[in-house]
Amino acid sequence: MAARELKNVFKEVLHAFTSPSPYPENSNRAVQNFQSPRRPAAPSPYHPSDPNKEIQDSLAAHNAARRSAPGVSRPDLKWSRTLAASAQKWADHLAATGKFMHEGKKGEGENIWSHTGGSSQWKTFTNAVDKWVAEEKKYKGEKVGRGRGTGHYTQIIWPGTTHVGMGKARGRGGRVVVVARYWPSGNKIGRSAWED
Repeated sequence: MAARELKNVFKEVLHAFTSPSPYPENSNRAVQNFQSPRRPAAPSPYHPSDPNKEIQDSLAAHNAARRSAPGVSRPDLKWSRTLAASAQKWADHLAATGKFMHEGKKGEGENIWSHTGGSSQWKTFTNAVDKWVAEEKKYKGEKVGRGRGTGHYTQIIWPGTTHVGMGKARGRGGRVVVVARYWPSGNKIGRSAWED
């Protein structure tokens, strides 16, 4: 392609980006006709196509569990970007090292979940929340610290908890790690999640 032709194509593309399109359904005709030498990057299979929907779905799952829990009333959880950033950092660490353990940040509650195998589809926050909420069947209002395997559920429904943030990462062998952080933390030893 001659320099003059390339210059004209560049002008068309620039004009298309800076002027309103006369083709509402086909936004920029010049851009459609322009053949880029680079192939567009494929979307990462490790992140949801709509992170806002994933956040809203996970909040809805958390809050549905909180509303249906017996005992005192609980405020709906709100999303915290700070907790989400902290959760993402820990999820990245767990995925990179292959470990599976709580970080134990002071003042924050934490739920962790890991999944390997099955569908190669990227697991969502809600998959983890559903697993944690399934512990509800085993919880009968007893005081925390009795070792019934319900700590994930009781953290979700803890009456004094007001905020949540989540992160996830993918490690070797397709292992997905999801971390949720809660503030203020729940699961106070010797207290019931139905009474706090």
